[in-house]
Amino acid sequence: MSGPKAYIAARDDVKSTTGHVIVDGKPYFPLLKADGADHASIREVVAQILSIPVRNDWPISVVSGGITNQLFRVTLTTSNGNKSVPSSILLRIFGAEGMIDRDVENSTFAALSTQCLAPPYFGRFQNGRLEGWLDGMACLTPRDMALPAISPKIAEQMALLHAKFEIPDELVDYHNPQQPSLWTQLQDWMEQAMRATDFGNDTERAETMVSSLLKNLDTEFEWLRNTVVPSDLPVAFCHNDVLGANVLYNATTGVLRLVDFEYGGVNYKAFDIANHFNEFAGGSTENGVTNYDWFPNKEDQCAFLKVYLESSSQQQQTPSDEEIQKWYDQVQAFILVNHLYWGTWAVNQAATEGCADFDYLLFGHNRLSRYFHCKAEAYPSS
Repeated sequence: MSGPKAYIAARDDVKSTTGHVIVDGKPYFPLLKADGADHASIREVVAQILSIPVRNDWPISVVSGGITNQLFRVTLTTSNGNKSVPSSILLRIFGAEGMIDRDVENSTFAALSTQCLAPPYFGRFQNGRLEGWLDGMACLTPRDMALPAISPKIAEQMALLHAKFEIPDELVDYHNPQQPSLWTQLQDWMEQAMRATDFGNDTERAETMVSSLLKNLDTEFEWLRNTVVPSDLPVAFCHNDVLGANVLYNATTGVLRLVDFEYGGVNYKAFDIANHFNEFAGGSTENGVTNYDWFPNKEDQCAFLKVYLESSSQQQQTPSDEEIQKWYDQVQAFILVNHLYWGTWAVNQAATEGCADFDYLLFGHNRLSRYFHCKAEAYPSS
C-alpha cells in the first residue's frame, strides 16, 4: 500500500501498539508513540520499527536546529550482528499539530527518499518517523548560507529538486503538478491568523505586536495575487523552507543536502528562491530575531540565480543577463508574498502552541512588519 489513504486505512485496522502494516514500502505503527521526555519510549519505537531487540544502553542526544519538530539521534550498538541496522538513526517527533497533513507529508518524504532527494526513510509511528542519520554533516547558520563556497551548492540542490522529483500517482491528488499550493495555503493561514483571539498568557502581547498588522490582510492577499505576481510563472515541487537549519553540509567533503521537506509541495520556483533569500535574515531558529542587514543584495541574488539556472539546464548553458534579470524580478514579487506566508504561520503557531519554547509572536511581528516595509519601498504608490 502507498499514499496518504493507506495511512488512514491502517489506523482503522491496527488494534495494538505492536501492530503494523507496510505503507510506502516501510512499516507503519499507528498506535506506537514516542515521548520526547521518555528515552525508554524512544528506544522502544526504534527497536519496533527496525525489528531489533531494544537496548537500554543506546545513547540518545537532542538534535538542535528545528522549531517545529523534536529531533533525536539514537546511536545503536551493532552487537546484534545485523549489518542492515544503521549505526545511528534520526527520530523525528512531529510538531505543528493541525498545520501539516502528516499523511501527505510522510508519503511525500518516502517518495523523495526513494528518489534519493531526501535522507533514507525507515518507517513511521503514531507521532513521528525514523530517518537516516547523515554522518559528518551539520546544519548551517544564516551567515553560512551566504558563503561563496556554500551558496552555489544550495542553488544546485534546489535546481535538482525542482527538475528531478517525479510525483507518484498516489500523490497527484495532493501535489497537482500544474497547480501551485501557495495561494490556497496562504489564504488558509491568513484567515486563521485574522480570526485568532486567544493566545493564552500572550494575548496582551499579541494585541500589541500583531493585531494591527493582521488587519486588512485579505486586501493585501488580493493585491499580491492579482497585481504583483504573474499567473503564468513556472512551477515545480518545491522545498518551501530552505533555511539554514534545513541544509546539512559536510565541511570536509563539501557535500550539501536539503532536509526537512514537511512544507514541501508544488509551488512557484521563484517562491522557493525568495524564501531562501528571506532566510538570510535569520529568526526562524534564533527565537524570532531577524536581521535584514544580512539580506542578500542584487549582485548576490543574481549570482545565486545564475548557478540555479545553469544547474536547471540539461546542457548547463550560461543564462543571459536578460534571463537572470527576469528571474530576479519574479523573486522580488515573492519576497513580499513570503513575508505574509511565514508571518501568518507564526501567528497561528503562537495561538496553538504558545511562545514558551519559541517566540512566534516576535517572529510573526518581524515578518509582517517587513512585508509592509518592503511594500512601501517597492510600491510606494500602492
